Amino acid sequence: GAAGVGHRESAVAHLLRAGAAFGSAPPGLDGERGWTEARKETEEALVAVLKNLVRCSVGSERHWVHKELYSRALRGFGGSLRDFASGLGELEEAARLAHVIR
Repeated sequence: GAAGVGHRESAVAHLLRAGAAFGSAPPGLDGERGWTEARKETEEALVAVLKNLVRCSVGSERHWVHKELYSRALRGFGGSLRDFASGLGELEEAARLAHVIR
């Protein structure tokens, strides 16, 4: 229902805000290793939440927007941590413009 959609949209917002942290990841191999694992987990969580959001928003007015955000997340965010941070930022802006997140 609508409450479930709102809850999932909130989860998406939290995951997208992680982009700022990835943008300032510490340089060097040790820093990179931990952040690369965190990036993988964040990306997997974001894709899973968006997939679930698409499923539970069928018939709602924002369903098409959820599908577009999910499609963009599936395409990936580039190789580097900075690319990832930038990609999350772009997706966050798209979600904000579409009123999926506040």
